[in-house]
Amino acid sequence: MNEHPRVLVVEDEPIVAADLKVRLDMLGCKVVGSAASGEKALVLAGQLLPDLVLMDIRLEGAMDGIEAAQQMRQRWHLAVVYLTAYADDTTVERAKVTEPFGYILKPFKDRELKTVIEMALYKHHAEEEIRRLNETLEQRVLERTSELQNAVKEIESFSYSVSHDLRAPLRAMDGFSKALLDDWGDKFDQQAKDYLQRIRAAAQRMGQLIDGLLALSHMSRREMCREKVNLSALAQAIMADLRERESKRQVAFHCQTGLEATGDERLLRVALENLLGNAWKFTGKQANACIEFGVSRQAEGPAEYFVRDNGAGFEMAYADKLFGAFQRLHTTSEFPGSGIGLATVQRIIHRHGGKVRAEGDMGRGATFFFTLPPPA
Repeated sequence: MNEHPRVLVVEDEPIVAADLKVRLDMLGCKVVGSAASGEKALVLAGQLLPDLVLMDIRLEGAMDGIEAAQQMRQRWHLAVVYLTAYADDTTVERAKVTEPFGYILKPFKDRELKTVIEMALYKHHAEEEIRRLNETLEQRVLERTSELQNAVKEIESFSYSVSHDLRAPLRAMDGFSKALLDDWGDKFDQQAKDYLQRIRAAAQRMGQLIDGLLALSHMSRREMCREKVNLSALAQAIMADLRERESKRQVAFHCQTGLEATGDERLLRVALENLLGNAWKFTGKQANACIEFGVSRQAEGPAEYFVRDNGAGFEMAYADKLFGAFQRLHTTSEFPGSGIGLATVQRIIHRHGGKVRAEGDMGRGATFFFTLPPPA
């Protein structure tokens, strides 16, 4: 037993209380106070904060031992052991709610008292250690959260720096290269002109990569506003924009009507713009290009929305690489792009709690599946 545990005795019978004090002294405990009512016991408990409370259930006054024990647990996390002559089912059930550290029926022997006290003190020590560790963990989580918030602010500051400081010299490279071609092009040979065109293309390419990184970063940090979203209407609007940009292309588009989900409409628009934009781009060399947007419903599991095309496709062995930033399975000379689009799609779908996957066949097209929470 711990050296001289401090004990508060709560007992309404003076003779029993005095006997308890003698027994506790013999067991090496120190009785720091005694009370005959629940009200007085609460006052002493708050003042003394003992290691253990020996609590009779039947006490003087309006408050019985169970109510007093419950308040002691809630206020100070004190260890309580009940001492009572009553063991009826109703009393035991009421006592359980207070999570006592022991229960001794009167009359009891010294050995029983010693065992119950030792077990109660051990259990209480373990409980307090766990509570202390939890508080330490919570404090660490708060500290790490604060550090993360500061890191996010630094990232936002860096993003602004990238946006402003890096794009400015790229614009200068592109602009001066164009000026040289426009004003002095007739004095350059073909090789010199080719070099200047390469400089312009590289500057524009780097600008696109920077824009893509900034967009990907924004998708991760932007606060979400969840609402019912008409995905069919979004897909139709996006395809109308694509057709307007390349009015000479003939692309068949099949869109299932009435497709709805719960999510952030602006983020889901970005995801569909990337998926449908990819389908449009990779069907560019198909004479009879076809794009489809719909949903596949399974007997079990969530419904999967999909964007399907009959374009360039890809080898399934490389499917896992598709959603990584800057991962490309086709060269920029074949199909232009930054390699950020599908990484952005994955980030958006994951933020909605969904999953995204791809299936493809080289030269025969690709299908991109994703899941979203159903409409509320």
